[in-house]
Amino acid sequence: MKMSLLWGLVLVLASLPQLALSIESLRGDNPIEDISEITVWKRVPPDFQTFETAYEQRAPLISHFVEGYKITRQSNDCLDCHDTIHFTDGDGNALSKIDSRHYFCLQCHVPQVDADSLKENYFESAND
Repeated sequence: MKMSLLWGLVLVLASLPQLALSIESLRGDNPIEDISEITVWKRVPPDFQTFETAYEQRAPLISHFVEGYKITRQSNDCLDCHDTIHFTDGDGNALSKIDSRHYFCLQCHVPQVDADSLKENYFESAND
């Protein structure tokens, strides 16, 4: 039993270099040691312009610029305006404070920008 576990571990470790070579980076051919260009912020559409969601239950896109917004354990700049969203638990019961699963907004909500995809996207909406 111990010998087969050892051989299994040897096989996994032997295949790691092959796995690493098959991963394609978004950096393309730029080695990680090279200094990246300064990020050019993409154009954010005017406030309150919204896009349809691509599928049901998808978190809405953020329709305004969020650079510099601070979301830490102690403060959340999003709640300055959006103070009643996600104040329910998983069963729909009202809470006196935000549900901790919804506190870090940028885990689900992302800003909408006028930009090309970094990679070719083959997603097709179920509604189409």
